[in-house]
Amino acid sequence: MGSAVPQSGLFSLLPERKPPWIEFSVSSGIQVLLVALFLWVRMLHPEVLSTPEHEYRVVTLVTTPAPVNHQPQPLEKPIVVARAETRRMCCMCLRLIRNRESRMFPHPRSR
Repeated sequence: MGSAVPQSGLFSLLPERKPPWIEFSVSSGIQVLLVALFLWVRMLHPEVLSTPEHEYRVVTLVTTPAPVNHQPQPLEKPIVVARAETRRMCCMCLRLIRNRESRMFPHPRSR
């Protein structure tokens, strides 16, 4: 089950490479020069790169009917039936209720 090829030769790292600083600086310099040239032409000769006048044209696809003022539908008034419950209270209960209300909401003249 042995292999004739040594294990260290199968998987090895690639050799170290220097970073491409020269290519990076040359491409960055060319880009800076192109942007500077564009700005220089724009500032010295603005008529060369003038913005075009825009023409807006409206095309109707479908004819729109004139708006019609409709009357709102009247609301139905709900039928309210009031039912009062009457209870007979004794005199003592009525006095207790009056005393409690007078303590909670004193009369302005009694102060």
